[in-house]
Amino acid sequence: MSIGLITITHNHIGAEILDTACQIFGEAPLPTRHCPVAADVDPAELRAGLVALVAELDHGDGVLLVTDLYGSTPCNIAHNHGTTHCIRVIAGLNLPMVLRIFNYAHLDLTLIAEKAATGGQRGIIADPAGTERA
Repeated sequence: MSIGLITITHNHIGAEILDTACQIFGEAPLPTRHCPVAADVDPAELRAGLVALVAELDHGDGVLLVTDLYGSTPCNIAHNHGTTHCIRVIAGLNLPMVLRIFNYAHLDLTLIAEKAATGGQRGIIADPAGTERA
């Protein structure tokens, strides 16, 4: 068994990142789905759809929900999902985070959530030399 991965983001940000990660890997090493959040979405409908996705992907090991922006509607829906399944929520989706999840797909939910968070953080690099030109 393995965990499931759901990206829940504004529009299709999560779908594009998942697609890119799958292109790099050849295929997703764990079950994945995307839950898009449009500006005019009904939160109750979104919550119901998310509960259905979680139930579809949880084969006993839980589901990791990854959102794009902390405090936003996707993140709030993820935290107030209304499901009884075992889930973890991480905000700040980026490609390095998903690649890290794919690399550690064999881990349990708690450990893969930790790997995802550190992978996302370590994937952000500021150019210390600077490349500004006048």
